[in-house]
Amino acid sequence: MKALYRTDDGGRTWALVRDLSGAGYVDGVFFRPEGHGWVWMSRGNLLATEDGGREWKVLDVTSPEVVEARSVWFVSDTEGFALLQDNERRAWRLDATRDAGKTWSTVRTWHMRVR
Repeated sequence: MKALYRTDDGGRTWALVRDLSGAGYVDGVFFRPEGHGWVWMSRGNLLATEDGGREWKVLDVTSPEVVEARSVWFVSDTEGFALLQDNERRAWRLDATRDAGKTWSTVRTWHMRVR
């Protein structure tokens, strides 16, 4: 079972937070010291938390099987970037957010070469 768990006691006990069944494989996790965090998956959504991982929400920048997050980096709790693979358009995109992922704008697009 793929799932997100959290611990409040240094890893002695763990509690299930969110089941990830049906989603792709977890490609990465990024947390800011203040408790904001993001998890991205291949063939899955970009998820975000504002409370250290107690609750997670899906961000609208990805859609499974079409747009996949490959890397995510936040320079503050609100400003960040996502490198996205757009399988429908056969392109890579660098998207940016200034509101913790509520809205995104494309900074740059690179089209994949067909060989």
